[in-house]
Amino acid sequence: MNRRSFALSATLAALLLPAGLSPAAAASDHPAVKFTRQLADELIRAQMVGTVPRFTTVIRRHADIPGISMYTLGNYSSKLPKGKTDQYYKGITAYIAHYFANQTRKYRVLQANVTDATKGEGDLVVVNALATLEDGNKYRVQFMVRPASGTWKVVDVKVGVPVLGFVSLTYGMRGDVQRFLAKKGGDVNALIAALNR
Repeated sequence: MNRRSFALSATLAALLLPAGLSPAAAASDHPAVKFTRQLADELIRAQMVGTVPRFTTVIRRHADIPGISMYTLGNYSSKLPKGKTDQYYKGITAYIAHYFANQTRKYRVLQANVTDATKGEGDLVVVNALATLEDGNKYRVQFMVRPASGTWKVVDVKVGVPVLGFVSLTYGMRGDVQRFLAKKGGDVNALIAALNR
């Protein structure tokens, strides 16, 4: 993602986020908080290995891949070829895993203190955390999760960036996918091939 699109997505996320939240709806013992603590531990362990396959395992287990995948396609979702859905989901999983593996080289997280949860829009729950990096910097992180078959699935992760506000990772990914498809005339097959390269 280039600097301009990063700034745009961060600004929009900062403008949209407050409207979706209601007052604190849950304490530190909320099931979504417990889930996110486990997820944060798994992500930190994956970071220690630092490989794409290690992150892929965590993402497959805990992310709402179908929801994220269709969100990133947006208006192009009708162009997803029948029989290619699983390939597309696999490609989006790979995209996210590569992103995390690349970012972990720059931003080493030492500790993630998951604190509490607030109610989001619909069935979403926003779980708040504070990530402490190896260099001592601290970042506010919000995990957007939803209930799913007796557990929780991550829909988005938002990172607090000074001046810009919260930056949505799925919003940024959607921008990347939409730009790629616009250049390729909406050819979702080309996108699937690129994601699974």
